[in-house]
Amino acid sequence: MIKPAHLGRLTGSLMLAALLLTGCYKDKFTDIEVPYRGTLALPVGTVSFSLSDLLAEDSLFTADAQGGVGIVYRQDNFFSLSASDLLHDLTEGLQENFIKDITVGFLSMNDMAETLSLPFSQYVDKFNDPALRAFLQQKDGSMQPIPAFQENIQDEIELPPLADFTYAELESGLLRLTIQNSLFVDLQDFSAELVDNASGQTVGVFEYAYIAKGTAETQELDLQGKTISNDLKVRVSDLNSPGSGGTPVLIDLDAPLAYGLELKNVVVRSGQVAIQPGLLAADALAFDFPLQNDERLAGLYMNGAKVNYTLDSDIGVPVKLKAVFPHIFKNGQPVVQEINVQPNGQSSGSLDFSNTTWKLDQQATQPFNRFEVAVELSVPGTAANQVVFSSDDKVTFRFSLNDVQVAEATGYFGFREEQLEENEIDLGFDLSKFGSESSPLYFSDPKMKIIVDNSFGIPLRADFNVKATGSNGGSALLNPLPVNIKQPSLAEMGQVATTGFVLNKFNSNIVDLLSIYPTSLLFNGTATINPDNDPQALNFITAESALTASLEFDLPFRFQVQDLVYRDTGEALNLDLEAGLTLEDIQKADLKIHYENGLPLATTARILALDANGGETVVVENATIEPAMLGANGKVSPDGIAAGELLLSLSREQVGQLDRAVKNIYEIRFQTGGNGQAPINLYTDYNIDLKVGLSLTFDK
Repeated sequence: MIKPAHLGRLTGSLMLAALLLTGCYKDKFTDIEVPYRGTLALPVGTVSFSLSDLLAEDSLFTADAQGGVGIVYRQDNFFSLSASDLLHDLTEGLQENFIKDITVGFLSMNDMAETLSLPFSQYVDKFNDPALRAFLQQKDGSMQPIPAFQENIQDEIELPPLADFTYAELESGLLRLTIQNSLFVDLQDFSAELVDNASGQTVGVFEYAYIAKGTAETQELDLQGKTISNDLKVRVSDLNSPGSGGTPVLIDLDAPLAYGLELKNVVVRSGQVAIQPGLLAADALAFDFPLQNDERLAGLYMNGAKVNYTLDSDIGVPVKLKAVFPHIFKNGQPVVQEINVQPNGQSSGSLDFSNTTWKLDQQATQPFNRFEVAVELSVPGTAANQVVFSSDDKVTFRFSLNDVQVAEATGYFGFREEQLEENEIDLGFDLSKFGSESSPLYFSDPKMKIIVDNSFGIPLRADFNVKATGSNGGSALLNPLPVNIKQPSLAEMGQVATTGFVLNKFNSNIVDLLSIYPTSLLFNGTATINPDNDPQALNFITAESALTASLEFDLPFRFQVQDLVYRDTGEALNLDLEAGLTLEDIQKADLKIHYENGLPLATTARILALDANGGETVVVENATIEPAMLGANGKVSPDGIAAGELLLSLSREQVGQLDRAVKNIYEIRFQTGGNGQAPINLYTDYNIDLKVGLSLTFDK
C-alpha cells in the first residue's frame, strides 16, 4: 500500500511567513485518487490558506476597515515602580541611631540663712584690760558712763551648719554677714573673718566702720569660684567702741551681739549637696536624619515605627526624663513619654511610634529632615538627700528608630536614579519555522505605544531600553529617547497622571528591533527622580502610589523582505512498493504542483530529505511559484491571482531520497517586489491554494 505524505500544520505567529503558511492545516488535506495502468499517481496533499483564517486562530491579529492585516500586541505592567521601591531608600535613612547627653549643668541652691546671738558678757570675759572688765562686770545693771575701749579679744564663734550642702564649689553666689548691735554702746572698726573649718581657709573678711547701738550693718562677699563647706565660724579679732561719751547708760551684759549669715543666689559647680525635688534640667534636642541623596523631607506618616532607647544616668538621685515630641503627632496630639531612672542607673525599653505623623519642617533654620525633643529632667518625690554632684553629671539618651514603615512622605526626595525592575516579555510567537538564513524583515510603519500611569508626586524621567532576542539568536536594541513622566500635583494627591508616547521609526530603532524575528523583549532602565535637581520642588508619596507602564505594538503588515525562509517538516514518503517492484523499475517520476496564488510575493520552494542522523539532502531546488499581481489600488483583485502548474522531473535517486527519509522538510522562500526593496500590504482576502501530486511510471 502506498501512503500519502502530508505537510504538517504551519503555526501562526507574528511575522510574515507565519501569516503566509499558518493555513497549511492537516484537516484540509484531501487524498486524490488517480487510476493508472503502468503509471502510479501518488497524491501528496492539498494546501488551502487564507489570511482571514488567522483572525480566528490568534487574537493578536486584527483587520482594519479595509481588511488590512496587522498585529496589536498589549502587555500590561511590563515595568513598574511601587511606593515601597521609592520608600526603601528613605526608610533606610530613617532607621538611624541617635545619642544625646542631657547635662545637669550648674545647680541652683535654695537661699539659706542662719543666725547666732552671743551675750556681751562672753566678750567682756575676754577683755585684756582687767580694770574695764571688772568695772563692767561689777556695774552690770546700773547706769554708768562707758569709756572708749579697744580690745583684741580673738574670739571664734561657731556658726550653725547650713543644711543643704556639706561642701560646694561655687560658680556664683553671695554671702551676707549681718551684725545686729543690741549692746548699750556703739561699735566701730568692727572686723569679722569668716573661716571654713573643713579647709582652715579664710573665706572672706568683713569690715564694718561703725555699728550704732540698736542697729544692724550688712556686708556682702562674692563667692564666685570659691569652695566652702557648711562648717563655718566667725573669728572676731577686735572689739572697739567710742564709749558713751560721758553719758550714763544702762550696763546690760546679757545684751546680745547677733551674727546673721545668708547664702543667696548660690549656683554650684560641684560638691556634696542636697538636690531638691523638681526640675533639674531642661533642653530642646534637635535630631537630623542623615539621608544619603540630599533628600529634604518635610513630613512623614509612619504606619509602623519603634524607638528602642537606653538612658544612662550618673546622677546620684532618682531622676525622671520627660520627653515631649512637639512635632510628632499621634491621634492629633504630640507624643509624650516619661521614663524613670534610678541613681547612677540605667533604664532601657521601647516606645511605640506606629501611626504617627512627623513634621520635619518646623525649624526655621533647617525646615527639613529635623525633629525635636523637648526634654525635662526632674527629681521626683518630696524629700531631698545630699549626694555627690557635678555640673558635668548627665543622662545619656541613646535611641534608635527601627521597624520603620513609611506610608506617606512629602518634601524633596533628592536627585538620583532608581533601577527599573528588569522584565522579560515572551511574545508568544512561534518563529521556529523560519530558517536561520532569512534576511531581515523590515516593517514600513511599526509603532510601539507606551502608556505610563503615575500617582507619585515626583518629577520622573524614564530612560529605558528594550533588547529583542530573535528566533535565530540575533539581538537588537530599541534605543528610545528618555521620556519625562507626568505627575499629579499636591492638590491631586491620590489621583493618577497618565503619560502616553509613541515610538516609531523616527525616534527609535524599532524597525531594526522587529527585523530579527523577535521572540522575546527584555526591558530595563532607570527612572531619574527630580531630573531638574530643584531642592524647592515639593514631592509626595502615599502608600498607594505606583508607576506602571503598559506596552502596545501596532504593526500594520506593510513590510519589505529580501529572503524570508519558512521551514516545516512533513511525514516521510514511504512508497511501500508491492512485491516485485523496486526503485530501479521506475522509468519516470514527476512532481506536479498546481497553484492559485493570491499573495503578491515571489515564492520559491525546496523539498529536502531528513535522514536519521539529522543530515539534510536537497531533493527539489527552487521551484518557482508565480506571485499575484497588484492592481492600481495596491491590492490583489480576483483578476490578479496567479494560477498555473509546475511539473518537476525527479530522478530515481531523488525518489529514493524521499523514500529513505525519516521526515521531509518543506522550505519556502518569499521576497517582496523590487528584489525585496518594495514594501507591500497584506489583506485578509489574500490566499494561496496548492495541490501537489507525484507520478511514477514503471518499466514493468
